[in-house]
Amino acid sequence: MFSDPDIRAGRGFEVEAGERLKELKLEKGAIGIVGPYAGFSRLTIPSEHRDYFTRTLSGAKFENVTDRYENLRLVKSSEEIRLMEKAGALSDLAHEEIFLATRPGIRHTDLRRVIGDVANRFGGFYPFSHISSTSMEDPEGFYPDFYPTHQTIEKGHVVMTEICLGYGNYFGKLWGTYFVGEPAPEYRRMFDFAAALHDRVIGDLKPGMRGREINGYMEAFRDSGFRPQGTILNGWSTYNHAPICGALEGTPLAARVQPFQDFEFKPGHCLTIIIWPSIPGTKKGLWVGSTGVITKDGFKKFHSYPINQLRVVPAS
Repeated sequence: MFSDPDIRAGRGFEVEAGERLKELKLEKGAIGIVGPYAGFSRLTIPSEHRDYFTRTLSGAKFENVTDRYENLRLVKSSEEIRLMEKAGALSDLAHEEIFLATRPGIRHTDLRRVIGDVANRFGGFYPFSHISSTSMEDPEGFYPDFYPTHQTIEKGHVVMTEICLGYGNYFGKLWGTYFVGEPAPEYRRMFDFAAALHDRVIGDLKPGMRGREINGYMEAFRDSGFRPQGTILNGWSTYNHAPICGALEGTPLAARVQPFQDFEFKPGHCLTIIIWPSIPGTKKGLWVGSTGVITKDGFKKFHSYPINQLRVVPAS
């Protein structure tokens, strides 16, 4: 049986980790803690683990070093970018197969299974995906379900997806919207707006730009009358990370982008661009988004799927 002293049993994680820290003679040392979602929250470890460490290693100094750790990872290596490109192609394939499988009467759960099938066939996997549909005439909302249901897709529905597949813990991400039957006029207008702004941002991105410059693209929302439901640029590779950019002043989103106003885009930064408009006072909304990397020449997409093209599933 294989044995490695550096691989410990998962039971009693805090106890195992604490024993290892003692082996390293860190009872009075400086211990850094890295948590997830650096750009979105300050989570680190469960409170039970914190209590155990501070009780049994009372002479040690604990510090949240998540930001420092994440900053070391922001500029991707050529190997990482190759994985992201491969992940983008797999996500493209999954989205196309979902679109081709869509028809009136099919369940959301059936479409979700398509994602797993694609991942299995090509040796990839997915951490999550969102997919659901709703009536354009009387919508229930504009955020697709994380957990799919047995609800069926019907004529007159708008389908929204967030497709995330990849390799080696590096994932592509597509934020898709398509229609079952011709889109209602307000949905067509929202889609055209989102696709055009998505392409504009991608066309303009280049190294040397600062986070605050992304805010300027949000003025298009004021001009259109649509309400933004999220920021328009986020870091993305293995999961959500810095930066978070693109918000209107005076809105709740402005606080989220404030720490990244001076963030400088550099070659190797992997980003996801999402345009997410809604009609104020209604539950009508949609999104268009994709993922890529800053290069010395601009922004290179990881995806070839036509996320910016209005696609319609025949309703009959």
